[in-house]
Amino acid sequence: MHFSKSFLALFACTVGVSVQVSAQCTSDYDFGTVEYGASPDASLGEQFAQGTVGVAYSDVFHVLVPVDASAIDPAFALPLDSVQLISATLLDPITGAPMDFAALGMTITCNNGGTAADPCTFLAGGQYCAEIAGVPTQAGAYQMSLDVLAWVTVFGIPIGQPYPFTGYTLDILPVGGNAVSEADASLGLQVWPNPSQGEGTVSWESAGAAAVEVRDGIGRLIYSEAVVATPGTWDMASAGLEAGTYLVTVAEEGRRSTARVVVVSGR
Repeated sequence: MHFSKSFLALFACTVGVSVQVSAQCTSDYDFGTVEYGASPDASLGEQFAQGTVGVAYSDVFHVLVPVDASAIDPAFALPLDSVQLISATLLDPITGAPMDFAALGMTITCNNGGTAADPCTFLAGGQYCAEIAGVPTQAGAYQMSLDVLAWVTVFGIPIGQPYPFTGYTLDILPVGGNAVSEADASLGLQVWPNPSQGEGTVSWESAGAAAVEVRDGIGRLIYSEAVVATPGTWDMASAGLEAGTYLVTVAEEGRRSTARVVVVSGR
């Protein structure tokens, strides 16, 4: 059998490679009446809060685990027993080489409320959380690579379905760096879709000519273009972006706005 990536996205950040005895996060996110959910949800363009080198960091991932796979995909009406994180790795933004969270000065703590011996095993029908915390030591946009086991029940027998998953990014700014938002109010900057496959639209409230700049995860300028359009729009495909995380800046008549763009598969 096979589960879609939307199913895996729900559990992509239940990372517990550095398991702690006591959990700091609280499973109290309001998911409303849905059967499953995640926050942040990368499929909606949501990401974890940005951090800064040398500054204490903490953010929490919340997940609501369904009791049946059909809650995500009606084609697979199989009972879901639990979801378990097997491993989690960050990718170096320069070399692409894997690195663990400890190398970044960070730890990840799972909290399943004591429902299973392994804190990173989340049982079906419950809400759980995981906290990313520490004092970052290196700047960069780190993509997360995760290996998850989704335990389903087939004829009364639990079967673990392994899946690799990527999609979340942890942005760590250098000392003195300024955080950027997904939509900056000064220009009404919007990016859609985000994440994308390298094709999408950046739009803003335009009054004339604007300059568009694209920088990679460590701040290097990799593309620039002058744009004249009302309202302002820019086609991301023109930059030929490869998979990764980028900062897109639009400057116009003394105003300047920046948004983070995630490309999950590029040119």
